[in-house]
Amino acid sequence: MPSSYDIEVLIGGLAVLAAYGYAAFWAFNIRKGLTVNLYRNQALGIGLVSIGLAYFSFAFDKLLDFVTTLLGNLGNDIGFGLLFFATLPLFYWTDQSMQAARQSDPLERDQFHWIKVRRIIWTVLLISLIGLTIDDIVSYRLAPSQSEIMGPMLLVVLATLAIWGIPLASAAILLPFAWKRSSDVTFRSHLKWFALAAIMLGLGMVSLFWVGDALDDNAFIPSGIQFALLLLSAYFLYRSARAVVPLYSFKQEIRAK
Repeated sequence: MPSSYDIEVLIGGLAVLAAYGYAAFWAFNIRKGLTVNLYRNQALGIGLVSIGLAYFSFAFDKLLDFVTTLLGNLGNDIGFGLLFFATLPLFYWTDQSMQAARQSDPLERDQFHWIKVRRIIWTVLLISLIGLTIDDIVSYRLAPSQSEIMGPMLLVVLATLAIWGIPLASAAILLPFAWKRSSDVTFRSHLKWFALAAIMLGLGMVSLFWVGDALDDNAFIPSGIQFALLLLSAYFLYRSARAVVPLYSFKQEIRAK
């Protein structure tokens, strides 16, 4: 018989999944209405980030337990492996935003030589992802009853750090410069909403790992805080997606003049 806390976590998790799904729905539909590839790609990036965050929130609450119960260790391997894909949409959106920032800069400056650097980073990420995927598959085939890493530990650690560290660091470091350099007010608003979504997500993770430990006697409080912050994050992603539409209209008006 599930406890009241389990029911709260299940309802909260489903609400967060629905909220991120709604943000992704709007982003993909907005993409259909755009004709400029750069902005279509940005809308696509918001939709992919929303889906990635939906899975990320799914992986850290009770919903993943159902998958693990059905599939056993294979469920753990699938969950562990799919987490590698959670940050790639973030880097894709960051990449597109940096290119949009260059176009909206009056001097069209290539911030951090991004045109060349992006190719190197994408190569590193893809190699790391392929290596981790192969390692996860080989680990399961050689030891299906265990959760062991079969590849060289140093390479696995470096690949994992690349998959998680590069997208997060790129977004945190590069986008503030893109916001500063851009003269497009609407584009700056687009980045602002995304930054708010990232802040709410970060606070949600803090409430999960630290506030929850401090309030073990009343689990409803930390879980409620966490779900509220994640819902705000999904809402801000939705606002960020909506901001792409006036951005596109603004550029079309400039070109017409």
